[in-house]
Amino acid sequence: MLNSFWGVGMKWGKTYCYHSRVEFEEVDALKTVHHPVHLKYCERARTATMRDEDYPFLEMLSNGFALVIDEAKIRYRRPLTYGDEFRVYSRLAAVSTASFRVRQLVTTHPGKSFDEIDDLDLDLWEQELQWNSLIDLVLVHVDLETLKPTAFHNEAQDVLGVRAVAREELKSRRVRLS
Repeated sequence: MLNSFWGVGMKWGKTYCYHSRVEFEEVDALKTVHHPVHLKYCERARTATMRDEDYPFLEMLSNGFALVIDEAKIRYRRPLTYGDEFRVYSRLAAVSTASFRVRQLVTTHPGKSFDEIDDLDLDLWEQELQWNSLIDLVLVHVDLETLKPTAFHNEAQDVLGVRAVAREELKSRRVRLS
């Protein structure tokens, strides 16, 4: 519900999946997806996650807050081509007071069940899953009136794991932003 996700939309330790197909307008003359389109796929996956968790972006904006991308790191391994079906797997990777890191993996080879993917440590995604691109994004929670970072609401802190991090209950997870 609204109060429990307050503009965040991702639960700690859960893998989210977005399924799509490469469309013609997303490819170049070689029928390969142009590299910045991978960021669009990741944005669509995050938007779908927030919608699925009952907190769409429009609701967040109407409450005076936004999530702004502060940093993006992308590694490409295999191209996506016209007509490929693919999945974007998304996981919360790290949390601080007003920002969080999401790791997203774009793949045409799902290969594992959701339970197996949920059980994988984020650092093992690269070794255990076949992927086309691997994206790490840092998103900052911003107050639209001041355009400055703002701390997450108490319920959002619980969902993201900020309080558990402070109590050192998530030792097996990465919890610091580099």
